[in-house]
Amino acid sequence: MTSKTGLRALARRYAKGLAEAAPRELGQALSALDGWKESLDQSPRLKDILMDPRVAKSARADLARELMKHLGAPAALINLIGLVIEDNRFFLIDPLHDAFLKEREKREGIQCVVIESSVHLPDALRERIRSRLAEILRLHVRIEEQVRPHILGGINLRMGSRVWYGSAVARLEQVFR
Repeated sequence: MTSKTGLRALARRYAKGLAEAAPRELGQALSALDGWKESLDQSPRLKDILMDPRVAKSARADLARELMKHLGAPAALINLIGLVIEDNRFFLIDPLHDAFLKEREKREGIQCVVIESSVHLPDALRERIRSRLAEILRLHVRIEEQVRPHILGGINLRMGSRVWYGSAVARLEQVFR
């Protein structure tokens, strides 16, 4: 499984299975996955050990399970992480996190909206945009902010595959078409 598309598809299947195995513990599982990702980012040595083929699979899986227990992960996630490591699929951890976040949002009726702007938005403006979108969409909205210096001014909103261009660059392109 080398293609990005295949990797994402496999991660989505794992995420869906995890969500079905622990439907009442979605927030707890996501929190543990966040902690897992942060632990690996802060400790490259830990990541090296978990990926090292010279270390027995069972020892690596046990280490991963202990870390997950420490992070307060539900049993289904502890078992899944151990299985992923025993099957030499460590490469699935990051895509699994992203896929599980999307699966949780889908199950809980949360819509992710990506805001692209040239600078970080003030908290008050970001919250105003979030609450207005939640009112319009009649959904819970989670904002993900991305700074794109090429935008120059204004914002673009992305929801799934739909994009609303409100940047200065987009408006100038419309004028000169």
